Amino acid sequence: MHLRYAIAFSLPVVAGCASTSDVTNSTITVNGEEYLFRTSTVQGVNGPYELSQVKVRSLYYACLPESPGDCEAVVQSVVDQRPGDG
Repeated sequence: MHLRYAIAFSLPVVAGCASTSDVTNSTITVNGEEYLFRTSTVQGVNGPYELSQVKVRSLYYACLPESPGDCEAVVQSVVDQRPGDG
């Protein structure tokens, strides 16, 4: 589970060096709470790719919307994590 967080934190750094366009904002609902969800098209070295992230507690975490339940699982994992864990 810790690997997911390492990936989530490394992707925005990579995206910060690349040109971003076509940002789409929406929300997802997990346990009755709404969370900001955004998908960006990022211009990478090997061409454009999509980066999807969900915002939990003022931080963005990468998730895979094409994988059913992944974004919801990311939200739940962050919400369940107590301060000091991980």
